[in-house]
Amino acid sequence: MERTHMSWPEGYDELLRAAVEAVGDRDLAERLLRGRVDLEEASERIGWRGFERLVLELFRANGYEVELHHRVGRKEIDVLAYNERTVIAIECKRWNAVYPSSLRGPASKTTEKLRMALEEERFRGRTGVAAVVTMRDVGAGRLEGAFIVPVHRLAGFIREVDGLLAEGP
Repeated sequence: MERTHMSWPEGYDELLRAAVEAVGDRDLAERLLRGRVDLEEASERIGWRGFERLVLELFRANGYEVELHHRVGRKEIDVLAYNERTVIAIECKRWNAVYPSSLRGPASKTTEKLRMALEEERFRGRTGVAAVVTMRDVGAGRLEGAFIVPVHRLAGFIREVDGLLAEGP
């Protein structure tokens, strides 16, 4: 059966450029964004630092200011993305075997680290979002106050985050 061409949102070329910059391979970057990649291959080829870079670059490509390994007290947020309205604390999990139950701890910790980040003077008054980005889609949606987002859905999540906030928990 022949697959039809998927239409990509406006700005996809910029997202792809960012993904290529992060992982160093156009084919792999495109397959990651489309969700058509062997997860073991991707995990092995880009490593955890490359996965964090990919997430960071996708937020940057969408107009967010970003920080890698932002410290909050004695804890660290993998990627912190923010704009004038929103602060997003992101934990990156590139595990191949991921189940909703295995994400409860990281989700809870990310939500707590977000609360700590929102106490910083420069972020006061902004809306906060906690997210755990995974290689695999586990269908969890939201756990412990954090959105669970597979990397192939990250671009859509970034574009829709303000609408998701309006919906509430």
